[in-house]
Amino acid sequence: MDMAVMQKIVDSLSVKELLAVKEKIEERLVRNIDFKEFMEQIIEQRFAEGLVCPRCGGKHIKKFGFDGRGNQRYSCKNCGTFIPTTKTVFANSKIPAGKWLKYAECMNRKYSLRKSAEIAEVSLKTAFNMRHKILEAIQQSMGIDELSGVVEMDETFFAESFKGNHKKGNPNWKAPRRSGKSRKRGKQVEYRGISHEQVCVSVAMDRNGALVTAPACNGRLTIKVLDKLYEGKIEPNSTICADSHNAYKKFADGVPAELIQIERGQHKKGIYHINNINSMHSKIKTWIRPFNGVATKYLGHYMYWFNWCEKNRKVDRTEKGRRLILDSFSSTIIYTQADVRATKAF
Repeated sequence: MDMAVMQKIVDSLSVKELLAVKEKIEERLVRNIDFKEFMEQIIEQRFAEGLVCPRCGGKHIKKFGFDGRGNQRYSCKNCGTFIPTTKTVFANSKIPAGKWLKYAECMNRKYSLRKSAEIAEVSLKTAFNMRHKILEAIQQSMGIDELSGVVEMDETFFAESFKGNHKKGNPNWKAPRRSGKSRKRGKQVEYRGISHEQVCVSVAMDRNGALVTAPACNGRLTIKVLDKLYEGKIEPNSTICADSHNAYKKFADGVPAELIQIERGQHKKGIYHINNINSMHSKIKTWIRPFNGVATKYLGHYMYWFNWCEKNRKVDRTEKGRRLILDSFSSTIIYTQADVRATKAF
């Protein structure tokens, strides 16, 4: 098409129509990804420090033909044969690498599971498993950031959810929450204030960009939970900025760190404040809203996904899918569909 004609068409479209066209173009790009070269990039990243056996770490490796899908196979002198995907979330997967990459692109565009399944040409159940396999790999590769300097800490809460834990239309199913009552999506929890029906997500960040977003417990945050979650992750002699919650006092003593507590009704104390962390809470809630509720047992995966998105927010949108798969591939783990189903809340 002539560029002048194309420009006339673009100029004639409304903002809403332009956004719709943009969405269609991005979807078309996702459907037509060339992944062969990208797979070579994945292998290069995984074995960046030299070819080693993912099982035993042995370096006596030689090529050993190809498997039934055309993947290069290697032979380890110590423990047998392996392929580049051995001991990753992609191990033993019947899904071609190209579909994994397409699916990662869909995740970065926050498409629904149904739309992602359609584009990647997999079933809805497979799309769900793929999402959580990738997120588990991301969680393992990222871990918990180490915090230093001025560290802002606070917590935010999500209603406990058992979404997806029951069979549709089963009149005898009861929610495993204490009350035994089902909570309609969008409705508030039964108890007023902070209770066991709410999941506490601890959020901490320093001024250098390190960020922690992790489900911690049901109900109020305790010193025991803080100690377990941040053990060895806050540099001694840092300055912790938090609200007036009593748990932070003993926690700061144990680090040890200076504690600056912002009293209720105040916004800052000198140069210290928790404005950044409060802004991050709002950002988390806005980011997770399109998922229409997340089951509590998978909330940890979504918090690491949010954290990953924050760290890669400056990456070009078309490159984020590739980055997501590259980061997933860097984890040496075994995580099967059975593991996805057996996931338990923190």
